[in-house]
Amino acid sequence: MKNFNSLLAIVIVTVIVAIIQPKTTPALTGAEVREEAEKITVLLVLKDGKEFKSLGSGVMLTKDKNTFYVLTAYHTIYDLDDTELKRLRIVTYNQQRYEVKGYGKELNLDLAVLKFTSTKDYSVANYLNCDDIKAGSKVYVSGYPVSEKLPGLHITLGIISSTEQIENKPALTYDNSIAKGMSGGAVLDEKGCLVGIHRAGNLVLDKDGQRILGEDKSVALKGFKFGIPIQPNLRNIKRMISQANKNQIPPTPRPTPPPPKPEKTTASKPVELSPIFIADVCESYNKNPLENQTEALHFLQKQISENQRPIWINFIQQWRKDSSLIIVIPKDFFLTNVCLNYKPEEYKNHKQALETLQSG
Repeated sequence: MKNFNSLLAIVIVTVIVAIIQPKTTPALTGAEVREEAEKITVLLVLKDGKEFKSLGSGVMLTKDKNTFYVLTAYHTIYDLDDTELKRLRIVTYNQQRYEVKGYGKELNLDLAVLKFTSTKDYSVANYLNCDDIKAGSKVYVSGYPVSEKLPGLHITLGIISSTEQIENKPALTYDNSIAKGMSGGAVLDEKGCLVGIHRAGNLVLDKDGQRILGEDKSVALKGFKFGIPIQPNLRNIKRMISQANKNQIPPTPRPTPPPPKPEKTTASKPVELSPIFIADVCESYNKNPLENQTEALHFLQKQISENQRPIWINFIQQWRKDSSLIIVIPKDFFLTNVCLNYKPEEYKNHKQALETLQSG
């Protein structure tokens, strides 16, 4: 019975330990880490006309609905003035470019947060539930090198050599291969968790873990790269996000299109028409009187007013071959009637009379 009770106790203890033992997330393959890095690593560029100058890298840290916050190393943008900040663009993995709407910075940590908006559902980094990073752990660094020979996103694998402070600040030191332009990129652990932001390459340290900036490098540890750890700086990062919501960058004003050039107008030239002779009109009307010709003859008659009676008198005298007649113009005298009785072959004076009327 004693043996049974002892065995039962061992089984119970084993079950309890199994229940309370925290589940660990398995490490990802290199390809899976790269897939995660591609989604969250961005490129920072400065728009210059139609060209874009690469400044560094960044990480999609968090989002609030359509607002996204990118964490980067501040030195990638520190020398940009207000005008240049308006030309700063964030380029996502799908080659979409976004204007920066706001920013926050922490000079002492060399960190900055950039804000942009988008209706696309971009992924953001997992950084809140990461395991403590330790010396000897594998890490990946992702970023966009400034080199035509190294286009696109690059991810390198290395080992954490130290988690000790550098210049009295939390730091991660590692031996990954790094290229210029990867500053501000992601430092990821084996589970794809964001544990740091890459800051600098080819670090030179003395035996006390301080950077050597002078000439005396006899006791230096050369070739190290280091990043800024996330967990010790969560409060600072939260403060920079708040700054980014306050420090708004006005949108780049769209250039006002020039006023349209006035169309070149040429003075309209009068239409040159072949001369029309009343005699020809009458001859045509006599053969086939048309309605529009009737209207035209009525219109012509109206243009010859009472003040031009001599013209009519002269016309009628020539039409009748008698210049001694005292002419009283009848009220029912119309050019249409004249044309209907027009017989130039029989009466040559008819044509002469119409020519006289036209010249008058």
